[in-house]
Amino acid sequence: MKPILLLNTSFALFLTASLGQAAEMDCQSLPNSISNNVDITTKYISNDDVVNVPYCLVLGELDKRTGVDGKYYSLKFELRLPENWKKRFAFQFNGGNDGAVKPALGVVAGLTPDQYPINQGFAVVSSDAGHNGKLNPNAGLVGGAIFGHDPQARQDYGYSFIEKLNPAARQLVESYYKQPIQYAYGIGKSNGGRQAMVSAVRYPNMFDGLLIGYPGFNLPKAAVQHAWDIQALHAVNSDISQALTRQDLNSFSDAILERCDTLDGAQDGLIFASDECQKLFNPQALSCATDSRQGCLPEEKINALVLMHQGPSNSKHEALYSDWVYDSGIRSGGWRFWKVESP
Repeated sequence: MKPILLLNTSFALFLTASLGQAAEMDCQSLPNSISNNVDITTKYISNDDVVNVPYCLVLGELDKRTGVDGKYYSLKFELRLPENWKKRFAFQFNGGNDGAVKPALGVVAGLTPDQYPINQGFAVVSSDAGHNGKLNPNAGLVGGAIFGHDPQARQDYGYSFIEKLNPAARQLVESYYKQPIQYAYGIGKSNGGRQAMVSAVRYPNMFDGLLIGYPGFNLPKAAVQHAWDIQALHAVNSDISQALTRQDLNSFSDAILERCDTLDGAQDGLIFASDECQKLFNPQALSCATDSRQGCLPEEKINALVLMHQGPSNSKHEALYSDWVYDSGIRSGGWRFWKVESP
């Protein structure tokens, strides 16, 4: 049996090498298969610290133009085509102001690298949503948003880049594998989650499914919430970053857990009976004159937290956005980053 096993092993190694060489040749020839208005370069990656199989990396650019501000705009993208393709395609929506092409991996919070769509046999595309976020380096914190003065760049960021990029990416995928895509998905969180939600409305037939995480929904009203939060915190301390300390938020979170953790039948540091928790948790019970009593917070800090959770309202006490549930996640770095203190 040994000669047969050695022969099979040799044949398998030969077959693997041949497939790899064929894939590399297909990757190199891919620029010949795309339309004239899309410029691409390709590189075959045989070894990667994150992607567990060889893949063809495609870097592309389309829709080149000069904006009304006289600056250069285009839609840049990255497409990764793995050898273990399962006839799946993932459109990766990114977050924040976009403006940079992030690695096309299909990353979603909570996934380990082995669970990334790229490592599950998906072809994945990512983009900058139609603008370069570093075009205005001297503008400080707002530099990444100045693209919005160009109407087309603003519309691309909102949704149009999806409509422009999706057919080009699909053509590249199907040209490379010489097979049709069987299932296509959109994946996004934060602003990428908003883009995914917009896709569901504007392009209902584009994807077979959407994976949406904490979408940045209704951003103009979210900006009103931010101004409301700043006013509440400023009443505590003119230095907003010091208005609520990390220990303050830890104490507040501990109090929520003490009252609500077991309402769902399990003491596990998680609150699933959230509706019941909102009825039973009383933040005012934590109020004290100073920080001297362990676990209590000064009244002005409690008031600020209550206002922030109530959400913004006008002089008639009509809601301008949304209220928020009390939850132990208030101790997280993410909550603090968005609400209290960030670089």
